[in-house]
Amino acid sequence: MIISYALCFAAVTLRIWLPILEVVFGDFNTAYIITAWLCWIPNLIGALLFIKHKKSTINSIS
Repeated sequence: MIISYALCFAAVTLRIWLPILEVVFGDFNTAYIITAWLCWIPNLIGALLFIKHKKSTINSIS
């Protein structure tokens, strides 16, 4: 469920990154191509790190 939420949240991340990168690169097409990857890869990595941390926390309590 955490991974599903992270990937669904990519729509929000896209809307945050796109205007920022459009200003940085000055070109919508370049910014959109980068944002298309940037919007979900960090979310997925963050979700996987969260799951890994949660598992290690649970294992250290046992």
